[in-house]
Amino acid sequence: MRIDTNSPDSHARRSHPIDQLISPALRSRLADLDPLLNLDRVVRMINVERAGRRSHSAV
Repeated sequence: MRIDTNSPDSHARRSHPIDQLISPALRSRLADLDPLLNLDRVVRMINVERAGRRSHSAV
């Protein structure tokens, strides 16, 4: 099954809180690389990194 990541209904293209944390270009690249990426997990990893803590459980 092929996933159309350019479709506005695609999971990878839906509005998400990660849009406030990364650039539109990076968001688009992530959607191209992994259309089923768990964006909630990525947001947690970014927040941990920005807080200056290492998260061994997020890896």
